[in-house]
Amino acid sequence: MHEHDSFFDHLLSQKPKFLAGNLFSEAVVAKNLQYFNKPPLLGQATPPHQDGFYFMLEPCHALTMWLALDDVDEENGYVRGSHARGMRPHGRTETLGFSQGVTDFGGEGDHREEIACTAKSGDLLAHHALTIHRADANTSATRSRRALGFIYYAESAREDVTTHRAYKQKLKNELAEVREIYMKKNMQMKKLLTTLGIASALLGQVAADKSMPQGYTIPTIDLAGQTHRQTVVDREKGQYLGHPTTVLLEDGRTMLIVYPKGHGRGGIVYKLSRDGGRNWSKRLPTPKSWETSKEVPTIHRVVDAKGKKRLIMWSGLYPARLAVSEDDGEKWSELKPVGDWGGIVVMGCLEELKTGKGHYMAMFHDDGRFFIETDKRVNPVVFNLYKTYSKDGGLTWSKPESIFARSDVHLCEPGIIRSPDGKQLCVLLRENSRRKNSFVIFSNDEGRTWTKPRELSAALTGDRHTGKYTADGRLFISFRDRTHESPTPGDWVAWVGTYDDIVKGREGQYRVRLMDNTKGADCAYPPVEILPDDTLVTTTYGHWTKCELPYIVSVRLKLSELDALAKEKDFLK
Repeated sequence: MHEHDSFFDHLLSQKPKFLAGNLFSEAVVAKNLQYFNKPPLLGQATPPHQDGFYFMLEPCHALTMWLALDDVDEENGYVRGSHARGMRPHGRTETLGFSQGVTDFGGEGDHREEIACTAKSGDLLAHHALTIHRADANTSATRSRRALGFIYYAESAREDVTTHRAYKQKLKNELAEVREIYMKKNMQMKKLLTTLGIASALLGQVAADKSMPQGYTIPTIDLAGQTHRQTVVDREKGQYLGHPTTVLLEDGRTMLIVYPKGHGRGGIVYKLSRDGGRNWSKRLPTPKSWETSKEVPTIHRVVDAKGKKRLIMWSGLYPARLAVSEDDGEKWSELKPVGDWGGIVVMGCLEELKTGKGHYMAMFHDDGRFFIETDKRVNPVVFNLYKTYSKDGGLTWSKPESIFARSDVHLCEPGIIRSPDGKQLCVLLRENSRRKNSFVIFSNDEGRTWTKPRELSAALTGDRHTGKYTADGRLFISFRDRTHESPTPGDWVAWVGTYDDIVKGREGQYRVRLMDNTKGADCAYPPVEILPDDTLVTTTYGHWTKCELPYIVSVRLKLSELDALAKEKDFLK
């Protein structure tokens, strides 16, 4: 949670961290902030376990704090003194979210020493990473059991990389065993449905997809230290600046940028560059309603059937709002609702269609919170990918249609790329549950129908993909690295390859670390522009300086320069 919202990041580093330091009598490192919820009658029991088994530290100096958000009866148990008796053997459990539990729990000593811990909303329970603890299922018909979990490591603790690697391999092996059992049961069910005369299509997504590898083998070129490529677009002490989008005008030099003063939501800042992003103006005046933006703004060039050029800027959540400029950004309208609907990262992408002049399709997602005025989230959460159409050059938009909805994976933040021959649309998708790699879908009829989502190569796994073709036909795709196994986790990266690599599931040519993000994965909603001389200019926000809030930076490069580094095998080790 702290990687996605500045409020929780601030919370993790404040009073609980100070308390953890006092309990350990040494400095601590804030590692994680998690949300737990056991809904009425649905929440499973949590098996007895020691958090330190997952942490794999030497010495195991770490603690967990559990902040109750609801009153909790005698449903949480702790074994007194167990933190001083070392690590107990752990093995696989049947509980989703708690893959490992103490295998020899249940002896007389365990039960004799176990104590129940009640808590009122707002109470904070703290325990050592070696403390054995468990929780019963939520048997209440009406009350949820929600909590925040804070994890802190003592600075003296070191992660055992070898043990952790072995643990991950063990989990992979166990997952493969479970998947094999699941597939056998699924085949039995399929035969039964066929016997009963029921269409096998009813199985839908129950069938387990073949998972792609979670790591990649192509090399990574590191540009993070090449500061001559970097241009600071905006920076303000004490102010979070985030999530930019850009648009390059037809002169090949004028570039406009919008971004929020805050993490996603916040007043919109507007600037321009007259020299292809080398120098930027002061912040420009904006309409009053831009101060009320609730989410990431996105800016796009559109042209109507009569050839009239416009710029449009979206601001999301409910209701989705639109601002319009008729004079290449000199003057802008106020933000106005487009319809009785909304969503998240409106619009993730926007593409001109071949169905008619002035025809466009835009895409976004929602998880049930913002599509209509009232929150309609369900449990488990369902992510919906939507498309909407305009036939008047972007001034009005149709009621959004759902392309697909899934809860097993959370597909969102679409980034669209048209095939080199112009006949196919390809959409890259963030996988927000982090269970699998990123995904991709294709359309051969201008977005009317789409293929079933499938996993991408790990080399393209990340968030908010934005791509452009260079003169030689290769693709440069910029994104936030969320690959499961990567030397650059949470950094601003790019992928270089061909469209055919994406279609055929190949890894591509190489990856590039553009900048080193110093805090979690809070960076990189990265627009990409390509100048007439084939220079790529990609821009985003991030924690580029330790202990500072994010600011906006652009990086410029040519693929010929990267090719030269690749030829010299100047790769990230």
